[in-house]
Amino acid sequence: MMLANLQQKSIQHMLRHKSIQTTDKYTHMAAMFLKSEGQKLSSLISLSEIND
Repeated sequence: MMLANLQQKSIQHMLRHKSIQTTDKYTHMAAMFLKSEGQKLSSLISLSEIND
């Protein structure tokens, strides 16, 4: 928990957000995007293996 908070503070500083809530919002959106794109990529790889 402490490490996650420390990383969050570092990200907030790098992005120059005044509010930690802003950082939370964007990191949550980024995580959702990466999960979605990872699932798409996984599907493409599975289809590629079927076609080989």
